[in-house]
Amino acid sequence: FYFILFGLLFVGTLISGILPSVIMTSFNPLQILKGKFSKSKIGSFLRKGFVVFQFSTIAFLLLGVIIIFSQYNFMMNKDLGFKKDNILVFKSPITHADLNAGISSMNSFISEITKYPKVLSVANSVNIPGSWIEGTAELTKSENGNTINTRASLTYINHNFLDTYEIKLLAGENFKENNESLYSSQEILINEVTLKALGFNTPQEAVGTYVDIPFHNEVTKTRIIGVIKNYHYFSLHEKIRPFVYYYMSNAGMYYSIKLRPGEFSSAINLIKDNFVKHFPEHSFDNYFFLSDFYDSQYTEFNNFQRLFSFVVLICILIGCAGLYGLTAYNLTNMAKASCIRKVHGASRSIIQLQYIKEFVKLCGISLIVSLPMAYFVFNRWLMNYSYRIQIQFEYYIYTAIVLVSIVLITIFYDVLKHARTNPADILRYE
Repeated sequence: FYFILFGLLFVGTLISGILPSVIMTSFNPLQILKGKFSKSKIGSFLRKGFVVFQFSTIAFLLLGVIIIFSQYNFMMNKDLGFKKDNILVFKSPITHADLNAGISSMNSFISEITKYPKVLSVANSVNIPGSWIEGTAELTKSENGNTINTRASLTYINHNFLDTYEIKLLAGENFKENNESLYSSQEILINEVTLKALGFNTPQEAVGTYVDIPFHNEVTKTRIIGVIKNYHYFSLHEKIRPFVYYYMSNAGMYYSIKLRPGEFSSAINLIKDNFVKHFPEHSFDNYFFLSDFYDSQYTEFNNFQRLFSFVVLICILIGCAGLYGLTAYNLTNMAKASCIRKVHGASRSIIQLQYIKEFVKLCGISLIVSLPMAYFVFNRWLMNYSYRIQIQFEYYIYTAIVLVSIVLITIFYDVLKHARTNPADILRYE
């Protein structure tokens, strides 16, 4: 996409630099010095051609801005399949050296903070949405002599994970709290992508069936106890992956605290005080909100969006400057003919319409030239996203309205001033 975009800008710049020099060098210098070139058909065509080029560039970029912002709004507002807001996350202070004591202290800490009204729930997991996930599992389903294999991303969660993130359970049951064992390899949850990959038609059909999964170098018969609804673990760049979830009891890397919406400072202070009480050797500084962490996946997109908007603004300013100069030139050349029309009874509105009609026509030509090209380029850009918008017809309408508005605002003052010119001030010198 970036190669195509900058390629078009480079070719446009090259043409705008070479074409005038080729035309000017082919013209007789005496004709240029006598002012015949500016009044010739080639001169008029060249001026209009550059206006169309500038308008086409602006229209191309305007449609691009509309598409980019629409994709951004789509990504920010799309239902992710889980709730990322109001979740405070911190990393586990538990080490393998004091695993049992650490888990005991963490259970006491969680029990304390969940008594506070602003804390709704606490979940533990090895990974959180948006974080890198390395573990995978090979699932094998054997039925009636047929074998289906699929690979899925693997992670560990506790019994509160689904409720804390508001992930919907489609069929079966969630994990039950079990503080007697660190983890369980006998039961798993799967998502809808894994469900389809294993050949099940419905979530209910999968619940209670067994699959073979290598676990700690041994193939284990593992029962599917539930199927959860797909959710976007990663950004919308990626398709939803197949997932397998094992149970782990408060020994994962991340703790997610669901807070009641509102002012968070008092809740954070209470959590911090309780954390220091149970883990005096650690400080509660390494925390963050999941929404910020998850949205950081779009940092590159936001930078591109700002850069592109800046380029569009510069192009509009350059285009307006060129348009203003061309307007002044054309109005000077048309002043005599317009004054004769006014003498013969033409109204100001007719004179103004005469001036404006020419530029609106150039806008129309520019839109016809640029919009199909913009559709091709930015549709290719959208292909980078597994979940994306469709380019709507109204985007073209918005582009046309903005372009014509820019043109009218730029030329309005000069057109109005020339329409009010007294014919006697122009014709007295003829």
